[in-house]
Amino acid sequence: MPLPLFIRNRSFRFKILSLVAFTGLLALCGLGSVSYIYNEADVPTLLMQTMGPQVAMLARELSTPVIAGDTGRAETELASLRLDPKVQTAVIYDSEKRPLASFRKNTAAGRTSMPFRPVGKYVSGNDLILSRPILLHGQPIGIVEVAQSFSAIAKSRWHFIVVVCSTFVASFSLAFVVATRLQRSFTAPLAELSDLARSVSKDKDYSIRASRRSGDEVGLLVDSFNEMLRQIQIRQEAQASAELSLRESEERFALAARGANDGLWDWRQSTGLMYVSPRGNQMLGFDELEKHWAVPDWMRHVHPSDRKRVASEWYAILRSGKEVFASECRMRHRNGSSIWVLSRGRAVRDAKGKVIRMAGSLTDITNGKVADSLTGLHSRFYFIDRLDSVIEASRDSEARFAILFLDLDRFKIVNDTLGHAAGDELLIEIAQRIRLAAQTWNPEREQSIAARLGGDEFAILL
Repeated sequence: MPLPLFIRNRSFRFKILSLVAFTGLLALCGLGSVSYIYNEADVPTLLMQTMGPQVAMLARELSTPVIAGDTGRAETELASLRLDPKVQTAVIYDSEKRPLASFRKNTAAGRTSMPFRPVGKYVSGNDLILSRPILLHGQPIGIVEVAQSFSAIAKSRWHFIVVVCSTFVASFSLAFVVATRLQRSFTAPLAELSDLARSVSKDKDYSIRASRRSGDEVGLLVDSFNEMLRQIQIRQEAQASAELSLRESEERFALAARGANDGLWDWRQSTGLMYVSPRGNQMLGFDELEKHWAVPDWMRHVHPSDRKRVASEWYAILRSGKEVFASECRMRHRNGSSIWVLSRGRAVRDAKGKVIRMAGSLTDITNGKVADSLTGLHSRFYFIDRLDSVIEASRDSEARFAILFLDLDRFKIVNDTLGHAAGDELLIEIAQRIRLAAQTWNPEREQSIAARLGGDEFAILL
């Protein structure tokens, strides 16, 4: 049965002292109850055991005086009882139930005279009265009644009980004092342990330790508490070191990415979302803010011609054991144009080999893709991309466009006779003239694109 709430919420010291006090009080009540019952029941029984044979012997001696009616001899026989301090009164009755002889001690003054009682034993106040028959040849010829007081025995018993109880109270008081001091030996460490735990919880300082004062269970508890603090301190230091290393690594990577002008992306399988850094979003014409993309939404920005290939490369990482992802593709800018992006990343797998995360970088490689490195004209990739856009636009409007294709005859002879350096100078000069011609034909230049398709082949989109 659980303890009452008002006891459960009290201190451990209060509970121990209450237990000692309650145990002592219960023992004292039990001792008093047993002593009272013993005094009430055992004293008359003890008197009966000593008084019974004495009265029986007296009854045998009184047969002659009673049958003869000799009062003097009967009183002489009763005189032997005067020496017994417990006997207070005695009466001899003849066969007619008339008093033949009697005596009463001075200490019995104030007692009422004993009425005639049949043979038996009786308790009246503090007196035990025995009534025994006087027999002659087995026939009753009278009765002798003797009253003994058990107040003296009871008084001595109560004196003994008082001494025992006093001794018990003194012992209990001493035990209470010892228990009070003893409980401090384990409540004080517990209180210190509680204060220390509260301090650790508040200040998060796991380097402090509790002091062990004994080798008992409380000492073992203190050792266990200190070991727990040590383990927490080790884990905290390891975690702090790991967090510091991670933070430095992230700062180093972010700084390197900013220096390389690259964007960052991080996809997690648990959420299905892909984090894109501010620089990555800026590449597509969005605000330079962090954003989380759903993979299908991100894929919609991939050029239709590259979308199937990129999706195939993405899912190949998820389904195979590869860890490195690398893909070049065109992505739609917010203004409708396209940019070339190199996406690189690495997959992280769980114990079962399942991809749970992929992270990497986004690099804008448009300049390398849209410009020819030798002549500075637009590249073949850019020309085809713009041509696709113009064709799509012409389907929705009546806009017209034209394509001029140019190549150089006998250009191979120049390379073979004068060398590749001379051939490159020739291509650069021709490219400058084509760019100037395209600007002259279309001064607004929104749709005029001059490109080198490869080798000695050029094209102009008007």
